[in-house]
Amino acid sequence: MLKRTFSIAAGLFLAGAVASAQTVTSSPSASGGLLDSRATGGVPATVLRQITALPLQEAIFQNYTNGDWANFSRSRYSRYRGTLPGLIETDRRTGTTWTLTSASYLRYNSAGLVLTDTIHQFQQPTFGPFVVLVNTYNTPTQVRWEWTLSRTPGSAASVPFDSTSRSTHTYNAAGQRTQVLHQFYMTRTYLATSRDLYTYNAQNLVSVAETQNTINNGATWVPSTRSTSTYTATSKPLQIVTEIAPPTTGVYANSTRDTYQYDAQDRTSVVTTDNWVNNAWVVNSQDLYAYNAAGDVASVTSQDWTGSAFVNVSRILFNYQQVTSSRGALARQLLAVVPNPSEAGTQAQILLETGVAASSGAVFDQLGRQVAVLTSTPAQAARGTLALPANLPAGLYLVHLRAGTRQWQARWQQL
Repeated sequence: MLKRTFSIAAGLFLAGAVASAQTVTSSPSASGGLLDSRATGGVPATVLRQITALPLQEAIFQNYTNGDWANFSRSRYSRYRGTLPGLIETDRRTGTTWTLTSASYLRYNSAGLVLTDTIHQFQQPTFGPFVVLVNTYNTPTQVRWEWTLSRTPGSAASVPFDSTSRSTHTYNAAGQRTQVLHQFYMTRTYLATSRDLYTYNAQNLVSVAETQNTINNGATWVPSTRSTSTYTATSKPLQIVTEIAPPTTGVYANSTRDTYQYDAQDRTSVVTTDNWVNNAWVVNSQDLYAYNAAGDVASVTSQDWTGSAFVNVSRILFNYQQVTSSRGALARQLLAVVPNPSEAGTQAQILLETGVAASSGAVFDQLGRQVAVLTSTPAQAARGTLALPANLPAGLYLVHLRAGTRQWQARWQQL
């Protein structure tokens, strides 16, 4: 969910960028390597997980002040390799001037997940690189460790980075992430501070995500927060109830409830947040989603409930790069899939570009997991079609194809 003011979100994206998967978002996932609220300049993960047709160029954060929208900060995305930004720069608004405050330099593995995120800051010491987030993987799509390295504030650029914390991911035999153990690095030792536990429903989606804390390096765990999620028939969040266990009692009690609504295209349209007050749910706020002609998120507006009406509080505006040329070593072009959406039992086909050599690729689900491998033969390339798997469950998928230095992508919905 969006914060009621972007001063909170700003602290997140000034502290880091894409590498972490530690925060349980409003669309719970435990596949590993996914984006959290720090992913690309504080943009909510629920927004950027939506498959986009065009690369994101800019996200502008605004607060509603004195009856008008006022710019607060922005994130700029550039140095794309395919759909992945290599550089994310964050600016703060001071008067009528944008001031560069931080930048993230990103490297990715073969599956497009973050290997390293080197964060630079420009307006306070230590200037230049001061934090590095490093991910290591069991497989290209399954993160094992998330490491945070940092320099002491005010130290020279020649001072080496030292460990600050790490998160260790554990999976079950089905490849589902079941635990993330968070540790701080103190006196040359990693000390456990908290852990996230995940359970799944029949749709292979997170049904319960719980965070537990410890004060004795994991010898004893005490409950902290727990989120229980239900989903629509198309595997999208329907409702998420979050409970908090006060240290005084250690017993979970309702705290907030997020309820999702979708438009005719099955896109998020409204997310309403209720608070638990006097043993009843009371409306607190809502987020409104708007889309551009390409189907990408154009804005997310946060409103608070006054008791009689919703009033504007903050919003994020999204601008996308307009691709006007297919040139470039890794330029991704749109790919045609027919029929799209496709019904269960109907064989969907990729329409291949004629005159291109046999291609290979993969199909990914909304959690970023590879669910199918695609390989076209020379004969299929000549015919200009390639069959997609017909046995995948209902949902939205991202199809990637590559032939030499050229790449294509498509959004495909299986009903």
